[in-house]
Amino acid sequence: RVDLLPEEPPKVAVVFFDVRSAARAVEALGSTYCVRGAQTGERTVRLAGDAKFDSEDFAGISDVQTDTADEGTYILQFFDIRDAQRYRDSHEKAP
Repeated sequence: RVDLLPEEPPKVAVVFFDVRSAARAVEALGSTYCVRGAQTGERTVRLAGDAKFDSEDFAGISDVQTDTADEGTYILQFFDIRDAQRYRDSHEKAP
């Protein structure tokens, strides 16, 4: 998504689905032309410890933590918000 920002000089905000793509944009354009902004979208999903998922999905997971507030529950952080949403729709454990 690309949004025109109400600033002078004119600037745009570009939102990427995947944080790896955003990092590549910052690297390619440099800090003179590109600044990392606040995250948009939710990349984390709460899963029951016995939840099943496909091994090919491991490459899309950036972090795994235990949920200290709910024993036996894990929090997966995905690189891409679309992958997180897919898991949320089919696997997420309600708080």
